Amino acid sequence: MKDSDTVKLVSPVGELIVKVAKSSRVPPGVLFITFHYPELQANVLTPYILNPITKTAPL
Repeated sequence: MKDSDTVKLVSPVGELIVKVAKSSRVPPGVLFITFHYPELQANVLTPYILNPITKTAPL
């Protein structure tokens, strides 16, 4: 992949199409996508259930 490529991220519960932006802060072979901005919709890739102990998504 290279900068500005469009890729489809797929999980068992959803999919998302995003543009690639390479960074020296992210190691090769690792994908990072923030979930802090609702307009990015990264949370569609995780199930809407919580771990009963930690109250976080089961990643």
